[in-house]
Amino acid sequence: MKWGKAGYYCLTAVFLLGNPFMPRAEEPESYTVHSTQPGLLCNHFTFGKIGIELKEPSYQEGQIILPGETIRKDPVIVNTGEIEVYAFLEILIPMAKIRTSSSPYTTPSDPMELLSFSLNDMWEVILREQVTSEESAVTQMRYVLGCKEGLKTGEQTAPAFTQLTAADYLEGELADGETIIIPVSAHAIQAEGHGSCQEAWERYREIQV
Repeated sequence: MKWGKAGYYCLTAVFLLGNPFMPRAEEPESYTVHSTQPGLLCNHFTFGKIGIELKEPSYQEGQIILPGETIRKDPVIVNTGEIEVYAFLEILIPMAKIRTSSSPYTTPSDPMELLSFSLNDMWEVILREQVTSEESAVTQMRYVLGCKEGLKTGEQTAPAFTQLTAADYLEGELADGETIIIPVSAHAIQAEGHGSCQEAWERYREIQV
């Protein structure tokens, strides 16, 4: 997004699809198990493939927003794979030390989120942590949002949220023309074997280490 004069800015979303739980082959892999006991048949089975797609049905490029106003942004995840999954969104919200209309004479000692959202009841916050890039020194709030129910093949989640609201910052607090990107990534892991969304995310993190 670009911050402009008098608090105007444009928002551009970048989708970065996460790595779903293996296997990720284009076609299901088939395996044969040979029994060492005489008189038993060989067993054939197939691993189901996980596939997800990240969408924003109502988002429009180049939207303009003023401090304290909102824009449409409604990320959803579609299960395009062959098995039920738990689905997650990872979002990085930019932060800065800025004055707002509620405290115009004081610059906060800690950075605040420049955008906010109201979470849909079908989703929950799995993780919220402040992170700072070592390379760019940019501070962001990292959210991991989990869909509470398993997502069956062909189903689509409810939007995690439907809009973003800008902080009510004062003119001049953000550099004119500064470009900011909000990465939104989607992740998934098989639902079977996990009793909750939180449990599924913990397993997903273990796999990614």
